[in-house]
Amino acid sequence: MRKPRRGPDPVRTQSSALAPVWIEADELVAFKLWWERLADGERTARRAFLHGLQRADAAWGVVYRQLGSELQKSRESLRTADRELAGARTANERLRRELEQAIDRANEAEERVKQLTTPVSGDYE
Repeated sequence: MRKPRRGPDPVRTQSSALAPVWIEADELVAFKLWWERLADGERTARRAFLHGLQRADAAWGVVYRQLGSELQKSRESLRTADRELAGARTANERLRRELEQAIDRANEAEERVKQLTTPVSGDYE
């Protein structure tokens, strides 16, 4: 028992692999020159794809390096900001402790003043 053969599907959508791609004229000329230098046995779709991939990688290399250097600068800036923030937190904590100590001393002084200025009741006379 065999499955019956199916004919081509009359309503097929075009896959994204078949979508048109913009290619610069100088890139096309460079590719043709490279392709014509290859021996017939070396002219394969895989080889053409890898060659295109290498060219694209080389073309985008400048952008990658620029983005990498910007990322590095951002990281260094972030490290500096983190150090400054840590210093500010330490200083704020120290100031908070000093303020709490000053408040405690002021409360103690107020309590002593209250004790010293409160008249003694008649029971002790």
